[in-house]
Amino acid sequence: MPQSGLPAEQVAELGPLRRGLHRVAVSKWLEYTTAALIIANTIVMCINWYGMPHSVERATNYINYALTVYFLIELVVKLTAFGFKR
Repeated sequence: MPQSGLPAEQVAELGPLRRGLHRVAVSKWLEYTTAALIIANTIVMCINWYGMPHSVERATNYINYALTVYFLIELVVKLTAFGFKR
């Protein structure tokens, strides 16, 4: 079990869904993916200039929508795994 997250005693008391989400929430995969997507989101937000083509604006909007959905899913996973009172 990774060293971050809830203490092992509390993880053992969680139900199977929360235990699985806890495993995902403390994984290096989620950490690295989120960091990479934060960098990508920053770059996409920088792609903005006066008179940019409508197609580029539409593409950046769709990318921002997709990234927002990812970050919301991450939020739900972590809140479910760790609980609200952590």
